[in-house]
Amino acid sequence: MGKQKRPALSAEEAVITEAGLKHEKKYLQSRKDRGVGVFEVPQQGTAEERAELTKAAMRKGKEVVYQAALYSHPWIGFADFLIKCDEPSDLGDYSYYPLDTKLKKTATADHLIQLSLYAYLIAQVQGKMPSEARIITGDGAEKAVYTNIAHYYFLEAKNRLENFIAGHYFPSQPDPCKHCSDCAWKDGCDQIWESQDHLCRIANIRKTQIKKLKDNDINTVTELVELDDNYNIKKLSSRIFQKIKKQA
Repeated sequence: MGKQKRPALSAEEAVITEAGLKHEKKYLQSRKDRGVGVFEVPQQGTAEERAELTKAAMRKGKEVVYQAALYSHPWIGFADFLIKCDEPSDLGDYSYYPLDTKLKKTATADHLIQLSLYAYLIAQVQGKMPSEARIITGDGAEKAVYTNIAHYYFLEAKNRLENFIAGHYFPSQPDPCKHCSDCAWKDGCDQIWESQDHLCRIANIRKTQIKKLKDNDINTVTELVELDDNYNIKKLSSRIFQKIKKQA
């Protein structure tokens, strides 16, 4: 699909984003109310400029860094908070760990991967991995996550993605998945699938069924509709074939 401007948030996404920001600001205010020194990284400027400001705040030993920008080419992350702790590092007799606020009441696998990225990027600045990361869940609870749990999985996933990007350059093709209904790019993908007469436009068709049709050189809805009712599709029962053809 190439480079495209991200679509505007839907009404539902805007509500969720606003709730998430409110949750984040509540935690920020709680730190200030306790008299904790907070350095707020400006949201203006390039990612590299914001990352330099974050590094400077870490080297000065600020107690909390809010909206931290973490950059190590080609990776960048924006952590809600960096929290100073008394574990020694290249910075001195202290170091930092990432803390993020989440609306969900339990930590999920994607939260862990996100925090693993932040921990990796923090290590590039302070010379050591944070031993833990923390999440403030939607119910206000603070939960610790040990970074070694997912570190090697994160590195493997990171390397796979970097190698894939380095070794391939071709226009991407959107592929229907279970997250489509929540995706900001859905309308753009729908337009592509409609222009391609994609098989995914058939109601309730499964990805495995699409693959079986394509394995038999049936790539569009029109090609499917034009087939004889008794056409034999390898590895697809006649009953299922008739059902899909009728829905098309």
